[in-house]
Amino acid sequence: MSEALVELHETTLCQCAQRIGEENVWSFSSPVVLVKECGEAVVIPVSAIGNHLTVCEHVDHPLIQEWLNLTLNEGPAKALESMLSDTNLEKAGEFAGLYDAWRKDVQRRGHGTVSAGDLAHFVSKARGCWPDEVPVLAVLKEQGKVEVLTFCVAVSDLLR
Repeated sequence: MSEALVELHETTLCQCAQRIGEENVWSFSSPVVLVKECGEAVVIPVSAIGNHLTVCEHVDHPLIQEWLNLTLNEGPAKALESMLSDTNLEKAGEFAGLYDAWRKDVQRRGHGTVSAGDLAHFVSKARGCWPDEVPVLAVLKEQGKVEVLTFCVAVSDLLR
């Protein structure tokens, strides 16, 4: 999949590679490539990545992760019932508050494309591959499901 994205967005990747080559030190202004859900690729500062995506701060919480895992086997309604009726009342209450906050966030901004953890991981990856590679975050939508793919492309391959 990443090979197809590299081929499709080679011009944008080359622009980012050139900008990386002009920098002396990595910073939060360092360029990365974002392939948006619509398929458009843009070069933006790493610090702006969250401005272009809907970030969900709740999905990284272990209780929300537990509920999401249960939905795979039980479906959303049964998983919700299981979490809310947990014999550990403290856990059930904490989940209820988190679920409520998550639902309000979804109603206000829509479903999150990425989690806060996804963004932190990408920023770390971008810093780690600088200045040898162009960091890419691609938001792919297929059959209604959104997937986030991160990868790096060698600057030397782009500027040959």
